[in-house]
Amino acid sequence: MSAFPLDQFRAFLDHMDETERADQLHFFRLLDGTGSEVVGELAPRAFRVTASQGLRLLAAEASYYHPWPEWVSPLARFLRHETDPGIFATCVQALTRIGNGAALAALKELNGLRHEPAFQEILAEALAQSDPTEAFRYHLKHMLLGSSNPGAATDAVKVVIREGLTV
Repeated sequence: MSAFPLDQFRAFLDHMDETERADQLHFFRLLDGTGSEVVGELAPRAFRVTASQGLRLLAAEASYYHPWPEWVSPLARFLRHETDPGIFATCVQALTRIGNGAALAALKELNGLRHEPAFQEILAEALAQSDPTEAFRYHLKHMLLGSSNPGAATDAVKVVIREGLTV
């Protein structure tokens, strides 16, 4: 990929107001046009203690909507210290969507590091969805909801079929 889209993305980040709706939309448009190269530029800016909550949230959402493997290492480092449960949950779901071995290892490591109840609950849910030894039971529980929650049941069936999950 040409450096031009990445240069545009860098220039935009330097002047972006993450609270402005127009800038948020432009951020995602540029992200779509840049590709996974953006992780190396965005992660060091957004996943640090001094970053604003708005920038951290935008980066978390970027990792969720674009589950590139390049996100795993920056997310794993960032989540060791993130204090906002909403941002934490979005990043954990991004790791779940990435779904490779490194992402699963990062989730397991975080489960051992983060002992706060809210974070433990988020991690337990993510591990239940993504750990091959737990995933079938997790989705079976949702399939059994049946007519009481047909959306969740249907989604669970789709995942079990797509992933070929078995007991």
